[in-house]
Amino acid sequence: MADFSEVYFRQKLDAAAHKVKQILDNTRNPVFASDVPHRYEDKFFLAEMVVKLGLASVVQTLGVLGLTEEQLKALVAWSQSRSVSLRLKAEEKCSFVKEVTRDVDSGSRVETKGGLGGLGVSLTTKVVTKITEYIWRFEGQYEIVAVRGVGSSAEDVQVIKSRKYAQELVSATKHNPRSESNVYPSSDVNITWLVRLLDAKHAVQFSIDREDSKCRTPRRNAQMDGVLEGVSMLISWCWSAEQFFTNSLFPVWRDHGLNVSDGMGSCGVFVPVLPLFDEGGGGERAIAGEGGGEGGDAMVIEGAGSVRLGASTVDALLSEQVRSLRERLAAVEGMFPRPEELKVISCAEGKILVCLRHVRDVCDQLQTCADYVEHMLRKQLVAAVGRELTAADFSAYARFHNRRLFRAEFGPRPFCYAVRRTAQHSPEGHISIEEGVGDGSMSEPIVTIASHAVPGAGAVPMRMEVNAATSVTFGGDRYLHAWLRHSFSGERGAEAFLGAQARQFSSFIMLVGTIKSATEFEAKYGVIVKDKDDFRIPLDVETIPTPKEFRDAIESLSPEQQNFARAFRGMQLASTLFAVLVVQIKPQLERLLRLPSESLTKEIRLTQDLTELFIKYQIPADLLTCGAIVGSGSEDGGARAGDDGRKLEEVKGHVRAMRELIAGSKEKELAEAKETAAHSVFGSVADRGMLPFPAAGGGGDPMFCFGSMPASSPYSELSLASCAAPMMAAPTMICCAPPLPPPAPIMAAARKMAAVPAQAQRRGPPPPPAPRPEWGGSSAQNSSAPSSSMDQHAGKASQLAGELSEEAASVDYTRLPAEMDRKFEKLDVGNALRPTILKAGEAWTLRAQPSLLAPPAAPRTLRAEEQRSERGRALDLIDALTRSGALSLEDATLHVVLAATHGFDKGLVDTVVQDSVNPVDAVERSSLIMASCVCQRPAAELIKAERLAASQALSPALFAPIAE
Repeated sequence: MADFSEVYFRQKLDAAAHKVKQILDNTRNPVFASDVPHRYEDKFFLAEMVVKLGLASVVQTLGVLGLTEEQLKALVAWSQSRSVSLRLKAEEKCSFVKEVTRDVDSGSRVETKGGLGGLGVSLTTKVVTKITEYIWRFEGQYEIVAVRGVGSSAEDVQVIKSRKYAQELVSATKHNPRSESNVYPSSDVNITWLVRLLDAKHAVQFSIDREDSKCRTPRRNAQMDGVLEGVSMLISWCWSAEQFFTNSLFPVWRDHGLNVSDGMGSCGVFVPVLPLFDEGGGGERAIAGEGGGEGGDAMVIEGAGSVRLGASTVDALLSEQVRSLRERLAAVEGMFPRPEELKVISCAEGKILVCLRHVRDVCDQLQTCADYVEHMLRKQLVAAVGRELTAADFSAYARFHNRRLFRAEFGPRPFCYAVRRTAQHSPEGHISIEEGVGDGSMSEPIVTIASHAVPGAGAVPMRMEVNAATSVTFGGDRYLHAWLRHSFSGERGAEAFLGAQARQFSSFIMLVGTIKSATEFEAKYGVIVKDKDDFRIPLDVETIPTPKEFRDAIESLSPEQQNFARAFRGMQLASTLFAVLVVQIKPQLERLLRLPSESLTKEIRLTQDLTELFIKYQIPADLLTCGAIVGSGSEDGGARAGDDGRKLEEVKGHVRAMRELIAGSKEKELAEAKETAAHSVFGSVADRGMLPFPAAGGGGDPMFCFGSMPASSPYSELSLASCAAPMMAAPTMICCAPPLPPPAPIMAAARKMAAVPAQAQRRGPPPPPAPRPEWGGSSAQNSSAPSSSMDQHAGKASQLAGELSEEAASVDYTRLPAEMDRKFEKLDVGNALRPTILKAGEAWTLRAQPSLLAPPAAPRTLRAEEQRSERGRALDLIDALTRSGALSLEDATLHVVLAATHGFDKGLVDTVVQDSVNPVDAVERSSLIMASCVCQRPAAELIKAERLAASQALSPALFAPIAE
């Protein structure tokens, strides 16, 4: 079907259409089927008609070739119990006859002239070649026969065509030009399927069983598939027989001078297999009725208006074929030697080749007409829609269909979620899973059927490992998503990616991993998303076999092999739990630092400084946390007015002091590094007995002299220590010849060190640290008396940790893959649902904006090393925000995605046209299976009331109780 070209087909049949109009009377108006309005049932009749025309043409051609009525009757009888085949067999031998020697005049002459006694003499000489030739006798025979079974006895063979031939061969050496004796392998083709379609009158009786469950379309059904398979084998046999004559037999006679290629062709023979309808619709008796007749009785189509060809039209087409074929064979008889002459090439071989090539033409036309019927369906579908549909179009319609199918609370929703404290707060950013088809179109979020569990509604607190020594518990919202993908054969699947975007002056943490156990999340990747960062993580999609495919594959394995396969499949099913954890930073910072809620909402610089201190410098949170307020009348110190502001100022003071401490440490390390570098530079110079200092006047290169340095030199302080020995040895200034200049690196370092003191003097001393606010008690008292707020958070973490070991009334995510796999096996009648594993891809993309005024930077690719670095930074921040697990993560959101792929064996249009399957119905069934598993509700409760009856009729097993 993929190779069908309507333009070529119409051009090929134009001449035949003109011929048909000459054959039929003026009351008939045959036209191509696609040019006439007709019903779907008429396409079944058209398919049956072209098969009958084609097979009747083949039987008629065999009759012209030599198959008699009595022989055909015997073949029909054979086919009731045994197989019937056509067979070409041939044998030959070549024997030495004699050796002949003869003289051959070369045709050249040599004339010699001379004189004797005044008389002229002329002498002519010719060249004669003596040739020895070897004469051989080549003889053989071939037969085209019909055999029953394997043809083991004479009664099992019916000879259709046979001939013996002989030819004298001449060779220049005494080497046999052919084989001394050769029996060609017989070439067989099974025609049982053809003979069984003949009735007692040898008329073709073919009909398509419309009631068969495997009957998809007029082209796709068991009856048509059997005929086309047999026709394909018959084409191959005809071609093999042609090769025997043209490549093995005919080359024996080299100088025959006959036009074999054109003279033995089937050009001009009418091929009656045409996909025609009668536009006139005269209401004539049809060749077959609805569903085909039995015993050769044709049904009558009542009244005018039928587009089907009548029996008289079909008979006229077949008669024209026989007439044109006999006419062509008569022409062959006048072009080639008679068979009685025993030549290798005769009109007998010409007739055989004409018939074989005509059978090939008929069979090829039959295949093309069958594809034409299917092409009409495709063309009409495209015309109805307006264009060729793709997988992206189907995904768009599936979303539209699901909106009409599911109730609002259970309907699929886009996977795009804002990261925010509450609905009244502005988002920090958002995360999404999007997919694009790779054709340049804009990607869109995927749609999933989600089940939402809020804190306090039975959601189980979960745990994740930050490192080998730290385990963190987290609560927050839980989302369980069911994502149904679609896959069509031959079409590029949609490329999915996980996206995370943050707004300016906002940040959050995103961890990507899987559900390791009922209460544990495993973070395999992590990023901190901040300040308009845009992360795109490609998702690799891997499907595993359907439950039925898996069961069929292990059916014949040993028990040990089956156990291994089941264990491995269990691991694969567990890997289908793809999870994304989002942690908000600001709310967790407030709990960590004992600050009131929302106190960091507008503290952008403070939040950035805290994040930097935790990630970059690994500062313990205790050094930045505000203490309790003594005498406040409340344990947590938050009862008095103004205490919230004092807490925030205290944290700011701690951060400022910590940054000054870090800055001082940096300056100290820088000074030590400068001093070390100076000692290294001047120590190497002193070893050479030289000290560089600027020449008088402050310009030019340094002078190299022995003795003391000018007091104004910036090197004077360093020179006292590094050049004491040279000063004592030569107290007076004694100039000498300048030595070789020092290396360039030493000179550059010297100039740089000379500028350091001056810059330090211009900068001035560092400002004194800001005084810490007095809270009515000493710092020792504050550090030794933790507030009740801290106790509350620590107690909550202990409570969550204790709850992890209890049986909680919530969804165990790890049980869902196996449960869904069992439902797939019981309810997926099409065996098309495959569990799907989602993994983060290798090459991530980051779009970042370096600063407020700078334009967005070009996308940057993050590879494995950078991904590990991002994960380390994210987990380090979580470790700091939870005091290494002492605090729980309460403002966190967990998304668990359970994916499956509904795979179609063909493309979208081919699925509709060739299989006559509505893919929307199949995907609706798959969506309901996944939704009932995720929402833990019967399918009848998920869909709208007005759609319930139609869905039950489509998938009755889905609404029946399932025995566990």
